[in-house]
Amino acid sequence: MKIYTVGGAVRDELLGLPLADRDYVVVGATPAQMIELGFKPVGKDFPVFLHPETHEEYALARTERKTARGYRGFEFHAAPDVTLEQDLARRDLTINAIAKDETGNIIDPFGGGADLKARVLRHVGPAFVEDPVRILRVARFAARLDFAIAPETMRLMREMVANGEADALVAERVWQELSQGLMERQPSRMFRTLAECGALAVVLPELAGQFVGAAGKRTPAALDAAATRGLGLAERFALSMIRADEAAISALCERLRLPQDCRELALLAARYHADIEKSPALQADAVLWLLQNTDALRRPARFMQLLAVCTIDALDAAATSFPAAERLRTALNAAQAVDAGAVAQANREPQRIREQVARARLDAIRRALGAEQSPTKRATKKGKPMIELYTWTTPNGRKVSIMLEELGLPYRAHAINIGQGDQFKPDYVALNPNAKIPSIVDPDGPGGKPYAMMESGAILVYLAGKTGKLLPKSERGKYDALQWLMFQMGHVGPMFGQVHHFLRAAKEPVPYAIERYTKEKDRLYGVLDKRLARHEYLADEYSIADIATYPWVARYEWHKTNLTDFPNVKRWFDAISARPAVQRGMKVPA
Repeated sequence: MKIYTVGGAVRDELLGLPLADRDYVVVGATPAQMIELGFKPVGKDFPVFLHPETHEEYALARTERKTARGYRGFEFHAAPDVTLEQDLARRDLTINAIAKDETGNIIDPFGGGADLKARVLRHVGPAFVEDPVRILRVARFAARLDFAIAPETMRLMREMVANGEADALVAERVWQELSQGLMERQPSRMFRTLAECGALAVVLPELAGQFVGAAGKRTPAALDAAATRGLGLAERFALSMIRADEAAISALCERLRLPQDCRELALLAARYHADIEKSPALQADAVLWLLQNTDALRRPARFMQLLAVCTIDALDAAATSFPAAERLRTALNAAQAVDAGAVAQANREPQRIREQVARARLDAIRRALGAEQSPTKRATKKGKPMIELYTWTTPNGRKVSIMLEELGLPYRAHAINIGQGDQFKPDYVALNPNAKIPSIVDPDGPGGKPYAMMESGAILVYLAGKTGKLLPKSERGKYDALQWLMFQMGHVGPMFGQVHHFLRAAKEPVPYAIERYTKEKDRLYGVLDKRLARHEYLADEYSIADIATYPWVARYEWHKTNLTDFPNVKRWFDAISARPAVQRGMKVPA
């Protein structure tokens, strides 16, 4: 019987890295002999034993034979006649197929030592294609060691994906490798490797969009910055999903059965990162809303994790200051200092205790933050191009200012006073031939060149496409959002606008027109109410359809509508009204 140290322990020792666990292979022994020596059997699929004193793992030398698709489709053979080289031959990479005997001699039948020196990840042999987990392991080792992947190995990985082997990976093993890879020194390399071989779209389709286009530059850099700063697993996972749809995040977490802390933080980051980044421009009531909706008062430690995620996303690994996070920490400390018990005791109306506590916290936040900034004063990143917005205080104008606020894009608002005819001035007509508001000029438009746009609905679609946000990624969700956007543009806007005109602007009453358009307005409210009875938002998730419709419903008093007659619309309206980005957007232009 001979015992060899194998795998990661030998590899890391040769690389001069700290050693974690040691694994051993036993050649020339039977299970009975191991038990007789005091080893405790623990392996279910093949003979593995724990040392009676050190509790390290010792496995009998074995071979493998592929019997079915997937990483569990193997038949194992362990016997005294299985040699060390046969055992090493079943391993994934040459750098993991090195052994050391009890006297310190290195046994390296597949050239792993040379590949360590050359910093190359290379498969041991043709059996590599039999186990799809090896795709994930190569990606993880790329993140850990920053080694190049041998072209022939990458070719095999692509073949495995094309042949459907990656489809057989089970959730438990995907998350095991993903979570370990996220905690490596360069997590971005894991995702780039998976994308290069085609596995990312198969194994992690919900994540694939975060590593292409503009997000494909920002997300990898943020992940590596998080590794540099030593952030934990939940924070790193949240960064990988920060620009994904909430529905996609929930689907991935459900499918891979992720830990609750990872799920919660990822959803919070996706939902509130834009608000947090813009928080220097928030008034105290909006700051309190943000603290309440992120549950910061009850779970301050998680809120600190959220701020850490948003800090990394907004900055790079070398930056040290993120004023938004500092301001929110100050606000949270102030709110936490309020003695809710004392407020409750001093209140003679129990039903108003919650309201009074919230008011006390709001006052404390106001004092802590000092003089508040004007809502039109916005902090923008140095040198980042600003979108020029030409707008007025109308529902169509505010669609776009809300969208820009929700996306966190830097912009400059130019007031086009349509009451004074500014929209007909030659300079503006040159920008918008239809002489209507709003319009935008994006200095970083398609092809990296300035691009002017008119028509509010088209602008919303453009901005959603530019950022990959607020338009669902799924085919069904996208077309749900687009059809309800068209419903607003073709029905809600024109009909509500006619009611406004005949009730407020007509030189004399026109009963027929008032009755006709009021009835149609009420019918449209009924359509919205029926839709919102079954859906939280118009397209299941918050989207450009909601942003387009909200400013028109916000003028319910203009068209003499009692929202309590449409309870589902009112619930939707109240939820959107509470969003800080919506509050800011509704104040543009100042």
